Amino acid sequence: MKKKQLNRFLLSKIMTVPFFTFMLLLALSSSGLPKAIPPSTNQKVFKDWTLLQENNAKFIDVFYRIVECDTSNYIELRIFNENSIDQTVEFDIDVKNGMNSNKFQKSIKLDVKKGAIVASPCTANSKDNLAIELPKGYDPEKMLIVTISFK
Repeated sequence: MKKKQLNRFLLSKIMTVPFFTFMLLLALSSSGLPKAIPPSTNQKVFKDWTLLQENNAKFIDVFYRIVECDTSNYIELRIFNENSIDQTVEFDIDVKNGMNSNKFQKSIKLDVKKGAIVASPCTANSKDNLAIELPKGYDPEKMLIVTISFK
């Protein structure tokens, strides 16, 4: 009897890995790899997708990139919920202009479904508020320092 229980326990643990692998592949195939901008939008990428931070406790990854879209400069965010449960993600993004030490902060709070990737379009009017317009004086071709603090 104990051998059957041990086999069931081991089988349940082994099946966890394929489940998360399947969820990751499903999320990537349905949402696609970083390509949040519609083809018709005029854009220039200053810094391509970069992992900002991974929250190991909640299995949340936050990526960013810096783009020019229709004459405005943005930091676009992409959030990946690797967890097997829906979650509320909450964090602050700090952006510092390395040329003159000016800085600003933006707070983000967003509900993200399990295994989902949420991304911003190329405008600040995103319903998830994941496109952050850079203020005047923040040159995307110069040094911008982007950091994150999870809450």
